[in-house]
Amino acid sequence: MIRKSWLIVAALFIALGAAHASETEGLLQKTGVKGGLCLVIGAKDLKLAEELARKGFYAQVLQANARTAAAWGAKVAAAPYRENVGVRCAAFDADHYSTHLFNLIVVEDAAALGKAKLADLCRIAVPNGHVALKKSPTGFAAESKALGMKALASGAYSAVYRKPVKKTEWKVCDSLKWRTGSGGRGEFSAIVVKDGTLAYADRFEFPGDLSVLAGRFVVRDAYNGRLLRSEALGDRKPDWYAPHVAAKLKPIKPSPLVAWAGRSTAEGWKSFKPTSGGKLDLPYYGGHCYEPVELGNYILYHHNIWVNRKTNERVFPNFLHPYCKYGQVPANGMLYNFPGAKPGKVSGVTALAPADITFDHKPGGRVLQTFGRAPQGAPTTPQDWPMFRANPTRGNSCQASPGSKPVKAWEVKLGLGNKPYGAMCGERTGLTQPVAAYGLVIVSDIDAGRIVAVDAADGKQKWVFHVGSRVDFPPTLYNGLCLFAARDGWVYCLDARKGTAIWKLLVPSRERYIGGHEKLESLWPTRSDVLIVNGIGYAAAGFGVSLQGGVRAVAFKPETGQVVWRQCYYEEVKDGEWPRNISADIFYWTTQKGKGLLGMGRCPVDAATGARLPGSRSSLVRKSSFDTYLDVGNSLSRTMEDLGGKLLSNGKVRGRTIAFSDDFSVAYTVAWGGTTWESFKGSRSKIAVRLNLMAARDTTAPLWKSPGMELVVDDIVLTPQRIYCVGHYQRVKKGSELWVVSRKDGKVVNTIPVNGFPAFMGMSAAGNKLFIATREGKLIC
Repeated sequence: MIRKSWLIVAALFIALGAAHASETEGLLQKTGVKGGLCLVIGAKDLKLAEELARKGFYAQVLQANARTAAAWGAKVAAAPYRENVGVRCAAFDADHYSTHLFNLIVVEDAAALGKAKLADLCRIAVPNGHVALKKSPTGFAAESKALGMKALASGAYSAVYRKPVKKTEWKVCDSLKWRTGSGGRGEFSAIVVKDGTLAYADRFEFPGDLSVLAGRFVVRDAYNGRLLRSEALGDRKPDWYAPHVAAKLKPIKPSPLVAWAGRSTAEGWKSFKPTSGGKLDLPYYGGHCYEPVELGNYILYHHNIWVNRKTNERVFPNFLHPYCKYGQVPANGMLYNFPGAKPGKVSGVTALAPADITFDHKPGGRVLQTFGRAPQGAPTTPQDWPMFRANPTRGNSCQASPGSKPVKAWEVKLGLGNKPYGAMCGERTGLTQPVAAYGLVIVSDIDAGRIVAVDAADGKQKWVFHVGSRVDFPPTLYNGLCLFAARDGWVYCLDARKGTAIWKLLVPSRERYIGGHEKLESLWPTRSDVLIVNGIGYAAAGFGVSLQGGVRAVAFKPETGQVVWRQCYYEEVKDGEWPRNISADIFYWTTQKGKGLLGMGRCPVDAATGARLPGSRSSLVRKSSFDTYLDVGNSLSRTMEDLGGKLLSNGKVRGRTIAFSDDFSVAYTVAWGGTTWESFKGSRSKIAVRLNLMAARDTTAPLWKSPGMELVVDDIVLTPQRIYCVGHYQRVKKGSELWVVSRKDGKVVNTIPVNGFPAFMGMSAAGNKLFIATREGKLIC
């Protein structure tokens, strides 16, 4: 009888699941929505989100109850669809989302809308997007007519409203709409913006041979950047670009009203700096690659300079350097950009749009949510690796001693690893650098938006925490705590041994979400990890001091999240000035003449107040932020030419990757000058760009420099006895390797095969162990 009862219950669950799947399928067929971003409001469970995830959507599920949200998050974190579902512990608030964001909004319980109107849902839906309700609130039908939203019906959903498409009215694009993909230069062709989609072909790396013309045809949602389709174009073709995107759409024409400024004479309309004495300033005015275009009442120059044709007023939203071949591609009231040789403060394939909120300059750190009390924890030891790049100086050096003949102790697959080789080469994917203490190794599974802890002895999983947002830097371990900063703008604090939440602190001044790397991220995402020095934690968010209200930075007590100071770093860009290159960045700590100094990238900061100090300081990353540096990646074909000058430096060595202690520095160097996809030096030369290791003790002369090599070094760990280098090969066909290198003369004393594609800056050490994270999502000890 008991067995029969269980069979009946099981049959009911299967029937309910099939019915739910049928509801979802019917809704998608009725609306014609084929993918994109989805918001689920008032859900009773995760079934709808699961169905949408399996069909290629990214679904954010709102759950106001913290306990339920944690339980749902734990389920998602362990599920095969974890990269496509995010559980957010919050009630619905339309002000938390940018305009034109979701392809589908599903309301399962109208009570969860609170006082929101249909107009609120309409605003955050994309044109031709849909709002589906199990039961429509009173007044929505009348409101839909006023909004011009077409009403449909679909099975269990009593009301389905479609948002209309309206004629574009061009305004200055001064806000980030979405971003995704590699921050490094690629090769793009046949950009087509049509029917709410953005289609293009991008050349991808081919393993072992950079000359192979491999690539992919990519289709994205034009309003939020979510990938809708991606297919390989083949290996070797005379013309590798996809034939079906060979015809380029030209939505606008060069303005007949504006003569292009002469490079030497500076002739042209408002085409020279008032302070330049009549001399043309190409960097400021957009270079010579892309002619001005007419957009409504505006003339758009190459570097996002807008000139009002009626008033001559000029607006300069300094975001990025457009891809020279196409410049900025205007359509749908937005500007689409592709990464070029000179990335700006925002990297990747991006879209800019007119700001839909008023940017203020209020400091953040005003929203703190508490879930529990901090445990009594022990401090980390010199043998541990407690933070990104090991220590507050960010030297990637420690007191560990893995020996000269390391052997594999264990290997565990944590990420799904579903990216093609070319994407792994050029994008930030897989696992972050591991941190290690308390007998644990902890990493961020970037694409799945989760933190995973395993036992350092055997690699068995100890706990997993669902964030619901990307975490691009590893956590920081401190006195039994695990702290990290996520792309949703929050700093999180967990119990390091249990993985349970203690508190979270919002770094920006408000919540506002846009499209980000196939998911959602803050309009001011955190762009750092958490640095802890002298019992105080630091984190920063935002793209630049002149962008979207500025950079927010906070200092706080790690145990409670209590704010010690909060700052907004903002500078207005005046006509005739080039904005200062200050972005949110990782914090670091140095000691000079016995005095401790705090810095955020190139910006020196008063540790007691957060006030910016006069002047600038040489930071670890030259000409960029660390976040952008990691986005650009370590691919030879995407970091040649102008990116060859974007290096790490501690004042003694420079390179793509470096490690240093007080008395010794080592770098992996790439000679500048590669100008083709094949990484040759010079556009016509067939001399391959040199790759080397070099070391120094001071700034006078190198201690040693290795012969030319082919290993593309993804990370270096420095210990008192040895140097450890892990990397992959691109110009030759060979598997990834770990090298053990002599500190004395740079000779390779041991070579160990690595079963995976090492993550860029993804190796660490603790005790007698090395830990290697990979872009496929493997963690190797």
